[in-house]
Amino acid sequence: MKTAIYLFFLMTICIMTLDAQTDDWLIKLPSTQSISNLQDQKSPTITEISMISSELNLYRFRTSQVVSQAKIRSYLDKYRVLSAYPNKQLQQRDRIPDDLEYSKQWNMDIINAPAIWEHTTGGALTTGEEIVVAILDDGFDIEHIDLVDNLWTNKAEISNDGLDNDNNGIIDDYHGYNIDDKSEEHDILTHGTNVYGIIAAKGNNGRGVAGVNWNSKIMPISGVTQVGEIIQAMEYVISMKQRYLDTDGAEGANVMVTNLSSGVDFGFPEGADDWCNLYERAGAVGILSVCAVPNDDYNIDELGDLPSLCPSDYLLSVTNTDDSDNKVQFAAYGPLNVDIGAPGENVLTTDTGNEYSLMIGTSASSPHIAGVIALLYSVDCSRLQKLIVDSPSEAALLMRRCIMASTDRISSLQNTKTGGRINLSKAYDYLIDYCDNESSDELIINYISYKDETVFLNFDSEILGSHLVRIYSADGRLIYQSDIAAASLTPQVVSYEIPLANLTAGTYILNLSSNNSIANHKFVVPL
Repeated sequence: MKTAIYLFFLMTICIMTLDAQTDDWLIKLPSTQSISNLQDQKSPTITEISMISSELNLYRFRTSQVVSQAKIRSYLDKYRVLSAYPNKQLQQRDRIPDDLEYSKQWNMDIINAPAIWEHTTGGALTTGEEIVVAILDDGFDIEHIDLVDNLWTNKAEISNDGLDNDNNGIIDDYHGYNIDDKSEEHDILTHGTNVYGIIAAKGNNGRGVAGVNWNSKIMPISGVTQVGEIIQAMEYVISMKQRYLDTDGAEGANVMVTNLSSGVDFGFPEGADDWCNLYERAGAVGILSVCAVPNDDYNIDELGDLPSLCPSDYLLSVTNTDDSDNKVQFAAYGPLNVDIGAPGENVLTTDTGNEYSLMIGTSASSPHIAGVIALLYSVDCSRLQKLIVDSPSEAALLMRRCIMASTDRISSLQNTKTGGRINLSKAYDYLIDYCDNESSDELIINYISYKDETVFLNFDSEILGSHLVRIYSADGRLIYQSDIAAASLTPQVVSYEIPLANLTAGTYILNLSSNNSIANHKFVVPL
């Protein structure tokens, strides 16, 4: 019986193939067949013949009417057709949400978010543990219809009973924490509500907008308007993450990233040790932090900014780009202390009272990066999951490398560390490369880009001696090979420029090796 069903299934497939109908065909001919002869003797129903591949002797045939596969083969039977199949229209693999205002969210398209929503929309680690983003801001409308589903809940606390149920020193921190009045009641303010929506407005729910994450949880911390309140907020976040680790997730919160869309203009780390040291403490428990640079056209390396100048690898600073993909004039820069650009000009997001509005400034740029980090943590990757368990701090640094390695280079951002604006698709590819590559962690490629006939390479190495660089085309041909002399001190970060003129557009593989350690990374030469 099973055999009969299987044969029936095969016959059905064959019939469906033979019955395929279109006016656009791909025809493969024997290598000895002359196309000129075909054109001389072609059937009147064939209106166009064009070469697809000379190597395969494959042609595109257009017909004046829709015909079946059997019919097109009969027309060309005497020319010994090897195969004939429809030249089918491709379906884009981008996942576009059904949120009513999504068509106005240019920011999501420019960072290539839809391409990655096809793979993940955030929410949880591979193990099912929820991903939490802590937002430090002035206030939030936590009951907004597009936000409430992604609101973090302290499962060890009972809402509004006047007790500190989880014994963490805070009464009723059920849905986050209001630093100002020491309660769970958040002032309903626009700025924090805007930021929340960019990171995690509920996606594909038929209303409003979509955040970078459609499902990840937000821990709102409101009343953060002064330096002392930032310190209190960060201490709360760190303590909740530490409790989560200590209790194997039974209590606390799995905070993976924080966002601060504010700061102190012209500030320097000297005298701000208590504040800056918090980013190292957060990093130690696996929390990466993101901040916005000032909305002013000046070099913060020279004139200062806090927390951007805090000397921590667990802090990323973000400047503003517009819908023309340029740095906004009134947005700070700095080749030493501004890490990356992200959309922040006229970004549609959530507002108080179930409304939506445009957010302008670096305050909107920073949450894009925080959102990308949270989304990347949800990628199905056993190697990442093992790193999160074995060394949360190293997992946070891996996410930093994903961000720094994943930009589209923009000339107006040349005075930043990466010289580019975040590209979520590239960040995803970087992480997938890491997941698939079991090479030694002694050798890590941070980022590669190609511009002005030059390959820009940046990597971390703990290895003394020379490093061999090879570049291969997508079909495996060796394009370039050279030794890089290493410095005498390790660990080190190496930046290297490779002049390569006349590379055709396409994908290439850079292979870096030293002392049996190997790292590979893809890069793209644009059209």
